[in-house]
Amino acid sequence: IEKMTRDAAENKDELSKYLNTPQAQQSIGQLLITQKTVQRLVEIAEGSDTSVEAKQKEGQE
Repeated sequence: IEKMTRDAAENKDELSKYLNTPQAQQSIGQLLITQKTVQRLVEIAEGSDTSVEAKQKEGQE
């Protein structure tokens, strides 16, 4: 939230107040989950395996 309001010149306090509401935080959380899910699906589709399990297997070799 601080990153989002850092560059806001006008109405910074109003924006911060709005973003700190439970509804806004839930919305932001869902947006981040969606972005991470899409990013992971793209990685899988492209064949790049950056999953936790793959990284652990690499470390064991």
